[in-house]
Amino acid sequence: MKNHKKIISKILILSMVVAVAMTGIAPVYAGEPKAGFDESMYVSLDSYGAVKEASVVKACNLNGQLEIKDYGNYEEVTNMSGYDKPLLDTDGVRFQFKDQDPLSRFYFNCKLKKEKIELPWSFDVSYKLNGVPATAERIAGADGLIEIKIDVTTNPSAGDYFKNNMLLQVALLVNMEEVYSLDAPGSQLQSMGTYKAVVFAALPGEETQFTIRIGSDAFESEGITMMMIPGTLEQLQNIKELKEAKDKLKNSGDAVYFAMNDILSTMESMENGISSLNKGTKGMEDARTTFNAGKSQMQSLGDQSLKDLSAVNAQLKEMIPYFETAQKMNDELISDISGILSSLEDLEDPLKDTKSSVVSMNAQLTSMQTMLKALNTQIETNLTAMKTLAAGGGLTAYELTALQGDAAIAKIIGNYEGNIDSLLKGSVALGKSTVDIINVTNELIDESDDLNGTLHDYKDDVDAMIEDSGQLTTLLSSSLDSSLLFLTYSKTLLRESGNKLDSAAELSLSGMSELLEKSLLGLKSVDSLRTANDTIKTTVDDELASIEEENRFLNLDPEAPLVSFTSDKNPEPESIQIILRTEEISIDQFSDDLTDLDPEKEDIGLLARIAALFKRMIAVLI
Repeated sequence: MKNHKKIISKILILSMVVAVAMTGIAPVYAGEPKAGFDESMYVSLDSYGAVKEASVVKACNLNGQLEIKDYGNYEEVTNMSGYDKPLLDTDGVRFQFKDQDPLSRFYFNCKLKKEKIELPWSFDVSYKLNGVPATAERIAGADGLIEIKIDVTTNPSAGDYFKNNMLLQVALLVNMEEVYSLDAPGSQLQSMGTYKAVVFAALPGEETQFTIRIGSDAFESEGITMMMIPGTLEQLQNIKELKEAKDKLKNSGDAVYFAMNDILSTMESMENGISSLNKGTKGMEDARTTFNAGKSQMQSLGDQSLKDLSAVNAQLKEMIPYFETAQKMNDELISDISGILSSLEDLEDPLKDTKSSVVSMNAQLTSMQTMLKALNTQIETNLTAMKTLAAGGGLTAYELTALQGDAAIAKIIGNYEGNIDSLLKGSVALGKSTVDIINVTNELIDESDDLNGTLHDYKDDVDAMIEDSGQLTTLLSSSLDSSLLFLTYSKTLLRESGNKLDSAAELSLSGMSELLEKSLLGLKSVDSLRTANDTIKTTVDDELASIEEENRFLNLDPEAPLVSFTSDKNPEPESIQIILRTEEISIDQFSDDLTDLDPEKEDIGLLARIAALFKRMIAVLI
């Protein structure tokens, strides 16, 4: 920052010499010419830096214009170049020219109301004599070490353009033949003959303090000169880029800060996960140990499983021929049932014939029984009659013998009748049994026919099932062969590589566990990292804020349009400057330098007025 001040001080010391002269240079216009203005504010300060009065001298290139309008709130306006009277309005002043040379330059002085003056800086000047505070009157002509302190503070009520773009230069001319020592820390000294110019500089918005110590046996001073000019030199063009770089730096720093916080937050969120992973790793190590301890048992069980699978496979292979036998059995069963059905059908006709014969015999026996009953009845009738006759003695011996014979015949016929009746009952029972046999035979034929139909209906499905079961058993046997081969190979591979894998797993898990534990230790430093990150951002922000609070140098825009001192309605001036001066300190008097800026009451002529103006301007500078 000190280097910047030195550079700017060099620029200002040169600009102070040429600034006033530059106000007389007319610009080159393109298109229709308009009146152009240069504005110089002259401010008279008392010995302690308080504003006494201020005026703005405006130099106007008329460029052929016969009427101009200037905006502002003025106490008094004075024509410094002719006799045309200013026409004061509520918002400014107008000038109308009758015989004005269109290429001439016109000057007028505008006295400002004291309460309307808003300068970018205010000043507080204090004095000491031999280390003791003193008034201006006390140090006039004093013998000893005079210390002058100039406190420079910013004015928040000033316009933004003036706060951001005006550069301050404070100068004091010292005649080295009249003093015996000069000390001005932080200043730049310029020799001009027997004089030395003590020059200080301040950046936009900067608050500072300047100190000058002069050893003299009869101290006097022509007053301290302050000059404020806009930073429009080409050398200051890089300031805008510097501000953009600062903004980018701050934005990048903020982005890094927030990104770092996101990373730290992510790391914090990883802590639980890594802790769980570490526990899981230790659990895996326990599992590895357990697995290693049970590896022999697993191999033993694997051997048993292989043995059992081999037995199952052998049994399956033995079952394969039985499926072919089952298919043959199914075919033969269908053929046998078909034969039984055919035999039962052959039995049906003889059974029907037997039933018919039994029915016929039954009928004949019934008829014979009827006849025998009738004969027996007739014989019994005859016997009854003959017994009656015999009882009466009316029968002969022959007839009696005949009667006895008829009785015997009747007895025989009765016996036959009983036998015939028994035979008839047996015949009826035989007929019923024959009918039952026939019915059962018919039912057996129907059931056999249904069974035969069912067997024929499912024959294809049963054949397919037996065939598919045979193929499934074959495939299962083949699969078991492959599984046995795979398990046998796996068992051999496990036996050969188990120890190597166990050693590698033990080493990997141990390394992973150690790495995770170190990661957890590293994550414990997240709070420290976050604190450091916050400290870095706070430091950067504080430093940038400190730079911006100390001055508005980075807000300086050399390309910004100039702003009129008196009103925003005025067109952009071609140049602006503010020149301030404190009262003279001398044995005789304290003089007001700006009172001479008022135009002379008597008519001294236009050229004399212009010459007097420049003399006064030069007098203010030196």
